[in-house]
Amino acid sequence: THAMYGLMFNKELFDQNKLEYPYQLVKEGKWTFDEMKTMALTVSDDLDANDKMDAYDLYGFGWINSTCIAFLNASGERIAEVNASGEIELSITSERAANAIISYIEFTNDKAHAFNGQKGTSGLTDKTAIGMFADGQLLFRAGEHLCFPHLRDTELNYGIIPLPKYDEAQDSYYTPVGSWDAAFVCLPRYTENEERTSTIIERTAYISSQIVTPAYYERTLEGKYIRDEDSYDMITIEIKNRMYDIGYFYDFGGLQTSITNLSTNGRTQFASMLRGVQSAAELAIKDTNESFASHTN
Repeated sequence: THAMYGLMFNKELFDQNKLEYPYQLVKEGKWTFDEMKTMALTVSDDLDANDKMDAYDLYGFGWINSTCIAFLNASGERIAEVNASGEIELSITSERAANAIISYIEFTNDKAHAFNGQKGTSGLTDKTAIGMFADGQLLFRAGEHLCFPHLRDTELNYGIIPLPKYDEAQDSYYTPVGSWDAAFVCLPRYTENEERTSTIIERTAYISSQIVTPAYYERTLEGKYIRDEDSYDMITIEIKNRMYDIGYFYDFGGLQTSITNLSTNGRTQFASMLRGVQSAAELAIKDTNESFASHTN
């Protein structure tokens, strides 16, 4: 659950800028990328008065390198997916996927309102995105939930909401699960009794859902990280709408890395990038499908 992507927002900055908390927009299905961007563009200030925007200033949006893929997934699009035949196929070739990526990069290229707080990118390792958010310098902070423990001992008044839809016509919110911090169970290729092993894993997962999941809600979320009842409802929406992008996890042909590099470098040439790596990605997918098929047979 800590590998899920979401948004945190600073309630004090919302109040200062006379912005409505987004909870109701989420509940009405109207929480969109444009709504988030409009709010983010109202907040910007050169706090240290050095005539340049750096890690010690105020921004509407703080992000890290991987959030480009997260916003792609939040739009309902994936780099790759498993089709009805059980095979992996490339799925990022749609115009909608391209538009979601380009819109995000164009927004984060606005250096007066959006700041890349990935550790090391600013040369100020004491001022990462979560540190800036904790210090009240970000209206929104996008990233994985694993940052929650860093805020436990702060007095920051913040809320938690899902990543926005790409547009209001989207059928649902989607909660991406990050490849860097998600945990998986893997079996050796040559398992003596696959049915027995699978039964044990499934039983363990079921027991965990009955014991660990409720404890996470009641003791960890409510007791330590969540500071209002609305945020609890928002995380419930996130958990119900978790989605996984196999193209994110496998990075076929370096495609996921190439998309992330576009975002990190502020480049919007998505089509030319895709042309350059698509063949390698499709070949890697073909090899993976064949490897799975040979094991299954």
